[in-house]
Amino acid sequence: MNLKKIALLAAMAFAASVFAQDSEEGISSTNEGYTSSYSSYSAPVATAVLSNNANGAKGIKVRFSGDLMVGLGWEFGNVWYKADKEPRENDKFNTFNSPYSWNAKLGLDFTDNFSMDFRLSNPGGYGENKLNFANGSAKDHIPHLPNAYFTWKPGSVFSLSGGLLNVPGNTVLDLVAGVESGEGLWTWYWGWDCEYNASQGGLKFGFDIAETFSLSLIAAMVSPTNDLHYRDQGYWDEWAGEWVSDYNHNEFRFILGADIGLGDLVTLTPTFQTRSFWGYYTIYEEEGRSDVVAKRKTPILVAYGIDAGFAFSDAFNLNAGLAMGNFSPSKSYKIDGNKYGIDESLFGFLMKVNPSINFGINEVDFNYSLGIGSYKRSTEWTDFKEYKTTVAYNDLHLGWYFRMNDNIAFGPSFSMAFASAKNDQYDDRLGYNYVTFGARFKAEF
Repeated sequence: MNLKKIALLAAMAFAASVFAQDSEEGISSTNEGYTSSYSSYSAPVATAVLSNNANGAKGIKVRFSGDLMVGLGWEFGNVWYKADKEPRENDKFNTFNSPYSWNAKLGLDFTDNFSMDFRLSNPGGYGENKLNFANGSAKDHIPHLPNAYFTWKPGSVFSLSGGLLNVPGNTVLDLVAGVESGEGLWTWYWGWDCEYNASQGGLKFGFDIAETFSLSLIAAMVSPTNDLHYRDQGYWDEWAGEWVSDYNHNEFRFILGADIGLGDLVTLTPTFQTRSFWGYYTIYEEEGRSDVVAKRKTPILVAYGIDAGFAFSDAFNLNAGLAMGNFSPSKSYKIDGNKYGIDESLFGFLMKVNPSINFGINEVDFNYSLGIGSYKRSTEWTDFKEYKTTVAYNDLHLGWYFRMNDNIAFGPSFSMAFASAKNDQYDDRLGYNYVTFGARFKAEF
């Protein structure tokens, strides 16, 4: 049984014990506002209180909300490659598809201090899927459970959540997902919510320091196995002259974030993320005058940055983000004053601007991001001459929606993503262009 299942079962068992003490029958309904983190307006969320008291003062409060998106789109683009400034290859594509996504959220407030939250979604969740019914069935579209967690808040400051946590993306996490997935540094075309569906299995520690300042720390285990220290029979290292136990490190992720409010106008969300990787690289170190010892090093991905929200008016809002990150898959070492091995490093930069305008029934949403990835590599076989590959990512999205009511909107959308890479060793250039144009129907409830 993996860690995510254990956390989920623990959460359900804890909830069951609380429910057994305070469960009561009867129902009365209420209504409250709900603000989606993926939209700039509020939609109603259905709530209910289970109680056998006439005044309904105690009981279980049930919250339910969700969203649905269905669209039609035409996609076209090409992949191009040039070497020595001469065109060598140009692959084009042209398709028509119907993207969709949906989310159904259920919340249970057992007491003022303890609650549970669940979310079902399509497989891609916020990353969307394409309608493709195989032989008249939807076998490839089985619902997923990306979020299932408890929250315990014993006082006004500290809170603890555990299970499949809801971790929505931001600019820093978009950069992280781009590096980990290899998809590139985007914010709309690809990102954290596309890669991980706003889900991480672990624990979240929250601290509400003041009304306008809070801190959170998420500790997630992201290893492909729950073995705490995997080893195999190892191998004989001829250079070190010893039998070396081969092992892989566990993968852990830590996300430290803050929410800072500056009046009613500005909200700041700085984020720091660090993640260890399953693989490792080897370096050799001298001990004494003649001994050479092999040591394993775990690569660490570090990313940091800030998102800012500006609520200028009910009709105009602006979100902006800036993130950077660095990662070293391997490093060189020295023996007897000579340098050996491989030096590799990756640096990523990502920035975005996301204004939204509402006037009448019109809602205009614009998103642009620029990502720069720099990969440097030098080896003992090239006398450690450094070669660099630089990739630029441009991501553009424009949606114009007509709102029928608080729950339903539809309208055209346009997206364009294009990337270009240059390698200074071979003077190679590689590019990718992707354009989609269509219409989308959105519903929130």
